[in-house]
Amino acid sequence: MSTLEENKTFTLTTLPEGRESVRGRWVYTVKEGFNGDETYKARYVAKGYSQVKGVDYNEAYAPTASLTSVRYFMQLAAQYDLVLHQMDVKTAYLHAPIECDIYMEQPEGFEVSHGCEGKLVYKLNKSLCGLKQSGKNWNKMLNDYLLTNGYESNPVDPCVIQNSLLMG
Repeated sequence: MSTLEENKTFTLTTLPEGRESVRGRWVYTVKEGFNGDETYKARYVAKGYSQVKGVDYNEAYAPTASLTSVRYFMQLAAQYDLVLHQMDVKTAYLHAPIECDIYMEQPEGFEVSHGCEGKLVYKLNKSLCGLKQSGKNWNKMLNDYLLTNGYESNPVDPCVIQNSLLMG
């Protein structure tokens, strides 16, 4: 919950009349560290199947690079003895803005009430795991950032973003 709050993922508000809230649930995992220690983690995710097309989302897709492109870059790295890096962006979806108004129920154990204003819900400001459009939103945000910072889409595979100096 602290990560959701730090990223300003939601705003607490009342549910507008005529709207339904997207349901959510807790997902619990046990991760093993390098030294064998177990870490218990919990995250609150959306039940995307409760979203309504045209209301809670419009499109639900996230493009991916073709396997041929991945193999090509692996071959280049091997041929020229290059170093490849892989990255994992922690809480990636929580950084991606959301394009439509989505109201989500508060998580069990963290409910906040506000007198007689009725049931309070989260109005999402950012994407959340489980939403149908979260992958698309993250991809758009990352793609826009890279394109405005000197990178270009490969003409053969637009999911491959490369430094414009290398495209010659």
